[in-house]
Amino acid sequence: MATANEISKMLDSKLQAQSSAIMTAIEGLRSDFAAVRQEIQDVQERCDQLEERGEEADARITALEKEVSALRLRAIEAEDRSRRNNVVLRGLHPKKRFESFQDASDLYRQWSMEYLGLELRDLDIVRAHRLRTAERPQPMIVQFLNWKDKEETLARTSRLKGTRFYLNEDFSRETREVRSVLFRHAKTARERNQVARVTYNTLWLDGKSYGLGPYGELVPLVNNGNQRTKPQRAGSDGRATSMQTSGARKQPQQQSQRPNSPPLLGAAAGGYTARQTSGGPPGGRSSQAW
Repeated sequence: MATANEISKMLDSKLQAQSSAIMTAIEGLRSDFAAVRQEIQDVQERCDQLEERGEEADARITALEKEVSALRLRAIEAEDRSRRNNVVLRGLHPKKRFESFQDASDLYRQWSMEYLGLELRDLDIVRAHRLRTAERPQPMIVQFLNWKDKEETLARTSRLKGTRFYLNEDFSRETREVRSVLFRHAKTARERNQVARVTYNTLWLDGKSYGLGPYGELVPLVNNGNQRTKPQRAGSDGRATSMQTSGARKQPQQQSQRPNSPPLLGAAAGGYTARQTSGGPPGGRSSQAW
């Protein structure tokens, strides 16, 4: 039989072997843990880099969206300026089934003399033609050679009261949409006995100017601190058009500055609403005609 000393040595040997195996296993675990921790750190660094890149991309997208929005507003204003010599006439039936540009020009000049008392030469009109719409009779768009002729024409629209004709200024689709919403706000304000006017794409309520927010709500413009600022007639750019229904009309040669442009709606339903007042058809009648 083994002696107690031998048994003790055997136990010590086994314990040392097991301790050695355990230490080896622990060292392996430590090594694996360090590797996993390094991988986690690498993943975290990658995530941080991706997050930074995402923030940079978001900033670039935001800057591009602002740039696109600014370019869109500039394009809309440029289109409105290109239309500053135009008027749109509704209610005038053609005399021929196939109406040429010259036929339309002659018909408009006859109509202008008969209903506005304004004699126009053939050279005063650059172009006249029908708009291809489902509306009958189709509206006629007339481009004048001189902006003053357009203003003189609009100055006489009070003579259209009680007729079937509607004479409006011409704007881009986006501006017509904004003005359509603004006129609805103006109508509501007048029902509350407020003084309301629409100039270009701005609503004036009791001397303060408002534009449209992204959801069609009224947004105060930055120039509201000047209480003496009044909406004016259009300048030579033809963009700001007063909703004056009474009082003396300013001479066409006088110019004015329009207030800061409010944001434009992209999906508001509207039609030709230049100089529209409450109670007219969707196209709107000039304020002087009411």
